[in-house]
Amino acid sequence: MSKKGKLYIIPSPIGNENSGAFSPQTIDTIKSLEHFLVERARTARRFVSMIGHPKEIRTLQFIELDKHSEYLIPGEAIDVLLSGNDMGLLSEAGLPCLADPGNLVVQWAHENGIIVKPIGGNSSIISALIASGLNGQQFTFHGYLPAKKEQLVPAIQNIERSSLKNNAAQIFIEAPYRNKQMVSSLLDCLSSKTKVCIACNLHTKEEYIKTQEVNNWKKATIPELHKKPCVFILQG
Repeated sequence: MSKKGKLYIIPSPIGNENSGAFSPQTIDTIKSLEHFLVERARTARRFVSMIGHPKEIRTLQFIELDKHSEYLIPGEAIDVLLSGNDMGLLSEAGLPCLADPGNLVVQWAHENGIIVKPIGGNSSIISALIASGLNGQQFTFHGYLPAKKEQLVPAIQNIERSSLKNNAAQIFIEAPYRNKQMVSSLLDCLSSKTKVCIACNLHTKEEYIKTQEVNNWKKATIPELHKKPCVFILQG
């Protein structure tokens, strides 16, 4: 049986990061690869170029995941890995597979005997948690909560109850254009003593991270969050 390639899970920039924010392992891995499986080829090419890949960018292969086919791994990427070539998996921001469909690619790799090599790096979700002061020993990530208010309010109340029962931090994200509505819903339906962390624009010059009880949030001046990437965490 011919040797198969390895799948490297590679961190990509969050916010305004540059290549100096990445470990030598990340940079060396990217420079060693000629094939990449990505969400958007244009963004990935810019990042790989910024790292200083030794080969001309036009000679590298960037294969986009097909968002219209449940992010199934494209056939040309399968051919690359099964023919013995290594490949890097890149998301649009942070670590692939966290709030990201890359896990489906990794699942396929395991099922087909492909060695998976994770490269550590920044994740807005983990960065928000460790900077929040909330429970990093027990936590749940919920991804996106329901968009419709009639479903959102019960969802928030349910995770608050879960937090109280298990003493666990509850982490979730929102589409940036709905951040204001999310904050309004949190302050309207959570108990006054529940702690809420708002972490916005992580790893940028405009970074904002603050944790306080709901009753204090109601008295505070909340910064402009519209169309800015945010992570929300609550703990009862």
